[in-house]
Amino acid sequence: EEEDFQVVYQPLMDASGEIASFEALLRMGDRSLSPLEFIPVAENSGLMVPIGRYVLHEVARQLSVWKGQNLEVKPVAVNISARQVYEGNLLETVVEALKKYHLDPSLLEIEITESILIENSTFAIEELGALRKMGIAISLDDFGTGYSSLSYISKIPIDILKIDKSFIDNITGNKRAKVMIESIINIARAYSMSVVAEGVETKEQVEMLTSLGCDIVQGYYYSRPNPL
Repeated sequence: EEEDFQVVYQPLMDASGEIASFEALLRMGDRSLSPLEFIPVAENSGLMVPIGRYVLHEVARQLSVWKGQNLEVKPVAVNISARQVYEGNLLETVVEALKKYHLDPSLLEIEITESILIENSTFAIEELGALRKMGIAISLDDFGTGYSSLSYISKIPIDILKIDKSFIDNITGNKRAKVMIESIINIARAYSMSVVAEGVETKEQVEMLTSLGCDIVQGYYYSRPNPL
């Protein structure tokens, strides 16, 4: 109500060093509160659904502005919570935003975590499948950290696997982390998925990931999330 939220954008970079897409992230005007603090409160209070709708519409509006400025528009990923899927009519909200701002669905990506699939995987898979049929890419965040990753990977409609930062942190000095990343990349290739490495902070990490065949990297090495 007080318009205290702000959507910031972090670029995802391809192997050539060009921007491949962006991830939209939510911040509050009171920067002393991190998303790790206010997102759980929003989830538990029931406010995550209207907040999620706001983010989707704000991203769609910004994409429309970029199009109107004749800029080269890249896809933007929006994080979706389980509550948005089960309580917030996600499909209808996405369609509404795309129609309102006259956007091609390929400009929007939906980013999920495994928690969405725990409560009612059949319903979630149907919803995500419908979005994917529209031309919206689906990415799975924090891959490799959840107990159900491998059991769901063949069932859910995913286009992009995002490797968790905890693996990236140790890639240059830990052989097991390197092997794990290489295994995730091989899994993605087998299912015709792209791979994103999150939390990349050093040139050495970028070089190692590139040598392993990682498609896209994201992290402070290139840019922090920034307001427009």
